[in-house]
Amino acid sequence: GTHNSGTGKVDITNAGTADIANATITAGTIGGDVSMASSGLTVRNIEQVALSSTQNLGNDDTLTTFFSPTYNPKFSGSKVCGILTLRGYALANTIENGRKELRMTFTGSDITDIDFGSGFTDGIGNYDYGGSGVIQALSQSIVGPLVTTTGTSTITCNCKIRNQLANSLAQWYVFGASDFTATFFTWIEYK
Repeated sequence: GTHNSGTGKVDITNAGTADIANATITAGTIGGDVSMASSGLTVRNIEQVALSSTQNLGNDDTLTTFFSPTYNPKFSGSKVCGILTLRGYALANTIENGRKELRMTFTGSDITDIDFGSGFTDGIGNYDYGGSGVIQALSQSIVGPLVTTTGTSTITCNCKIRNQLANSLAQWYVFGASDFTATFFTWIEYK
């Protein structure tokens, strides 16, 4: 290794240690007891889950779960954020109303359940005032709220969508592919 004997110098050995101004840093894994920055959040884990197959629904105005990704927090007391990357389309074929309601419901025994999204006003899709039909391609990421954990039990995000009206000409499609080229969900855990 390299050795410098002066004050403020760095001594690095081949054994994976470095002496810096009278402090020793040893190579290894940072554990859960290491203190983090005094303010803000530090990313502790990121996981992604792919929607495995395309989902669609027409002629129905029922709020339908199309994807239920889960996450097991690594730390109690952490904050977890879920991000839905949605690829698909909203359709109204030869009718005016292509609006859809989109919700993300976070549930788990160690969090306060949150129903994110309410009604059609903050949903997706279009309305065609001419009544000839409309299609809207969807390729967007929707960031859910930070949820605080009180343990490490599984968190589920039930992703739901519905047509504003029950008509065979009103449909929605959410593309799925197990290789992350379509709809997927990203979990980020902070501490």
